[in-house]
Amino acid sequence: MLIEITNKVNKQINRYLLNYYNKEDKIAPYLIPFVLDFIKTCRYHKDNVRPLLTKLGYQIAGGEDDEYIIPAMSAVHLLLLSSIPVDDIIDGLERQKKYILQNLLYELAKAYSVSAKLKEDCKLIIGKNYRKHPYYKKIEEIISYCIESQDGSHALEVNIQGKIPLSKYSLNDYFKLIDQAQDIFFSESFVIGGLVAGVNENTEKIMRSFGIELGKLCQIRDDYLDYVDPKITGKKLPFADLYSRRKRFPVLTIYWFGNKEQKQRIKEILKKDNLTDEDIYDTMSMILDKNIRKQAQKIIDKIYKRVLLRLKQLPKTQPAFSILNELVNLFYIKVDDKI
Repeated sequence: MLIEITNKVNKQINRYLLNYYNKEDKIAPYLIPFVLDFIKTCRYHKDNVRPLLTKLGYQIAGGEDDEYIIPAMSAVHLLLLSSIPVDDIIDGLERQKKYILQNLLYELAKAYSVSAKLKEDCKLIIGKNYRKHPYYKKIEEIISYCIESQDGSHALEVNIQGKIPLSKYSLNDYFKLIDQAQDIFFSESFVIGGLVAGVNENTEKIMRSFGIELGKLCQIRDDYLDYVDPKITGKKLPFADLYSRRKRFPVLTIYWFGNKEQKQRIKEILKKDNLTDEDIYDTMSMILDKNIRKQAQKIIDKIYKRVLLRLKQLPKTQPAFSILNELVNLFYIKVDDKI
């Protein structure tokens, strides 16, 4: 069921956005070829769950008009895409230290232009389709808040990776960062769908809380997938977070739950200019350490229980409720016995 509805959401978004950019959009027309190419080739396109959450939020709150929610799904999708152009350049720089300056300046200019247009189009689509909706102002405020948080989280993570030592960066700090960088986009994507359906205030609060906890599960799973062969996951380059020296969940568990030697080794690895195969092997070995995995699993299980609690408090509207349950179990990862 989850695969079917995800494929349907992707087709609906593609259809809407291709029509929007080919027929309706008149702002900065010189950027449209870049935007269309980006939408078609985006590496996260098939794995983007946020528009799906918008649709499920709409359905869980009683929405029945499938076409009416498509613009909101498409706007949420553009909001996600707007964060990726600059991220791709940063990842490329980490993997290719000898980046040609001329190419870098051109790619940065294009990335920022495309990102700005995607954010603006997100707001325009919401205004065009829901301006007369009783919750339009609230939806508009959520979109603006997400854009501000997205921009702020980029700057925050760059500061954390470059200036804050591992010994000063706790797991609580990590969760504060992903609350801003990831979780709110899960929660607000879900809530936007509910608002379009006219959800009441109490259910809106439950939806937001559910989305925040689900976002945590998803981010932790994504962090571990960075250490899995991309042929299996179909995602990004392997060890991209490690090459970028990002202090993500697996690395943090090594430092905070490992022994003295493991703490020292991961600190050495994160300080190195160039990583060797031995560095990667050692990092993997430490992540797979039995005690580290056991402690990591305790944290994941606590989050999982909170997600299930919030899920039970939501309306039991079908099939949306069952699909949400599938999503929860998809994002729940067992690291105490395997990754």
